[in-house]
Amino acid sequence: MARTQERSPDSRDSLPARSRGRRRASASASGDRAARSRSASSSSSAGGRRRRRRSRSRTPASPARPPRSRRYRRPAARAEAPPDAAQKQEAARAALALAAAEEEAMALRIEAEVRKRVEAALASPEVQARIEARLREERAALEQKVTRQLEEEKAALLERKRQEQAERRRKQEELDRILADNRRKVEEAQARVEEDRQRREGQQFEAAQTLQKKRAMGIRQRAVERMGTSSADSTTSRETAFLKDGEGFFNFRPSDFIERTPIGKGKDSTIYATLCPKLGMRVAVKVYDKGSLSPSKLRAVKREAAMMIMMQRKRVPLVTRFYGASQDRAHIYLVMELCPGGDLLELLLREGRAMDERRVAVEFAAPLLIALVRMHALHIIHRDVKLENIFLAEDGSVRVGDFGLTMSKMQELAISPVGTVEYMAPEVVALPPVEAVTSGAVLASEVAACDEKVDIWALGVTIYELLTGHLPFEGRDKPEIKRAITLHQMRPLPPSTSPVCADFLRCMLTHSPAARPSAADMLAHPYLALHVPLERLPWGGSQVYGAAASSAGLSPATEAAMFFEPATPPRRPLRGERTADSAMSMDSAGTALASGSDCSDTSRS
Repeated sequence: MARTQERSPDSRDSLPARSRGRRRASASASGDRAARSRSASSSSSAGGRRRRRRSRSRTPASPARPPRSRRYRRPAARAEAPPDAAQKQEAARAALALAAAEEEAMALRIEAEVRKRVEAALASPEVQARIEARLREERAALEQKVTRQLEEEKAALLERKRQEQAERRRKQEELDRILADNRRKVEEAQARVEEDRQRREGQQFEAAQTLQKKRAMGIRQRAVERMGTSSADSTTSRETAFLKDGEGFFNFRPSDFIERTPIGKGKDSTIYATLCPKLGMRVAVKVYDKGSLSPSKLRAVKREAAMMIMMQRKRVPLVTRFYGASQDRAHIYLVMELCPGGDLLELLLREGRAMDERRVAVEFAAPLLIALVRMHALHIIHRDVKLENIFLAEDGSVRVGDFGLTMSKMQELAISPVGTVEYMAPEVVALPPVEAVTSGAVLASEVAACDEKVDIWALGVTIYELLTGHLPFEGRDKPEIKRAITLHQMRPLPPSTSPVCADFLRCMLTHSPAARPSAADMLAHPYLALHVPLERLPWGGSQVYGAAASSAGLSPATEAAMFFEPATPPRRPLRGERTADSAMSMDSAGTALASGSDCSDTSRS
């Protein structure tokens, strides 16, 4: 006991320094664990403490541990100062920084390793192939998506366009219905007015009709006496006199046209597209200013209207339809068919290239020759056939128009060099100027008059231009163009032109008018037979032939020979030469005049 007491004060000093250090570190660690335990136990719930108390109460009491002897009692440790909180935080931050540095270094090593493996994998051909395949799949998917979007947009656009067209069609049908109702009402009103007028006038109406017939017969007789023409010629003169009388000619008023839109302008006229409620359709109105018209030009306007009325009555096909005219103090209005397709020059410029041979034959050459056959059978010469005067109707068919220079051989002689220079025939170029004839320097009787062959030449130039895109006779000015026409210096055809088409143009552009075929001869040319057989003409060609032959007084055999077999042009007698037929005609006419009989049936040789 005494020994123990003697050692206890120095027992701490007698322990080795290493044991004391370990004990101190253990105490420090125990203190830290105790602090953590206290913090953890402070967060436990009251229920946990109660459960522990109950478990302690149920646990049997353990035997009491025998008290240690003083000999083995641990000496009291030296009280050390608690660690500073700042030092703890500093140590914690240092530990965190070290851990973060280690994690960052580890991440860098992992990243480098991953990059190395990825590069090695990308360098592999199999991976490259898979990447390219994936890119192709994505590109294909993107293209499909874009294509689908474009198709959807296109479908939406087409649907919107269809709806707009349906709306326009509905409005047009409504407008047509309104116009048809108005036209029907106007016709009914006119019929009632006519019936009332006839009922009121009675005998006066019959007397007026009789007087009108007598007047027409007198006009016909005077025309026959003045011109020595046949009954067919007197019909043309009667129609001219009818126009001068004004009966049924000025059957429109300027107020009958609404919504005027200018579509063309000439030297002396302006053409408008307008709506005519009286007719219930859109028409073209050619307006002449009276103040700018000379007396000769005014006669030309009346002649233009007369030619259109005559062709309308004779049912000449494929010409612009004439509806009537009107006038006021300042203007003259000619009402005709509206051709919304424009003229052939506009069509050629829109397409920007020449046309193929079959299209020219089917759509232009054959129908235009049919129109010329009918016009020439009526002794009508157009004298200004060109691209600008051939129009396209609403259904796409051609229409011959602009009859400002049109004339009838039964009324006057074609001795004036009129028309468009590029389309003039050589015999027209050779005519003396109008001033020379009017001044008396050249006698009109000494000038060889032109005939309908000038229209064949002009149509040949037109077809040449459609097939090649340029004119056959060109020059820097009008004299040079006339010189090229006179010398027949025609521009060569393209090498791609077929021989039959080249022969067709050569026939139409024959320099001599006597050797130049007629319109009926050109209809039987192999070029048209190759593309447009006569029995399959879509314009009623056989009916046109029959009507033309009937109006010319031809027999069925002559008609067949004229329209279905190439005919040789008859020889024209020289001026002053007297043939047997002409002598017989003159003798018979003289006998008829001497006997006082009517010579209206004598044909003009």
